[in-house]
Amino acid sequence: MINKRTIVIGSGEFSMNLGEEAVFTLESYNFFESKKEYCKNYILNKNPDELETVEFFLSLHLVLEIGVNSFFRKYYDINSNIHSPQKEKEIDNISFVDKIRFFLFTSKFVFDNDSDRLSAGEVMTSLINKTNDFNYIRNMIMHGHTIRETIGKINNKSALKSKLEAKQVD
Repeated sequence: MINKRTIVIGSGEFSMNLGEEAVFTLESYNFFESKKEYCKNYILNKNPDELETVEFFLSLHLVLEIGVNSFFRKYYDINSNIHSPQKEKEIDNISFVDKIRFFLFTSKFVFDNDSDRLSAGEVMTSLINKTNDFNYIRNMIMHGHTIRETIGKINNKSALKSKLEAKQVD
């Protein structure tokens, strides 16, 4: 019989299996925590500039992707008797937007009445729409779209530039 102990140390987790042979594992969350901290500070910033906004989208992408994927790996690990690299790859092939959608619509939230259930459904749909909007901007950044503005005879902004302007970032 293996007895597992988990101890949280700072922004990491130390676990060991006690049995015939002790096994020690140390997981670090420093990268994840630093990106979370950046997102928090950005949100508190009253007047972020364009570069900070781009950094925010990339940091938020990492926080969402790592957080949601970690949650689903642990969820799958707890609820499945099958542990194989193939099953882990299947989890990786599901987009984080679909994972969020799955979580929201399969969670067992308790509602007092149908009106609350309808309101919650609208909130969930709104969250999914905002996640899709975020994903669109994140993809533009990750795929090298330019942040461009032309001023002169004809004034125009690239789609990414328009999306990143503070008035359009929710």
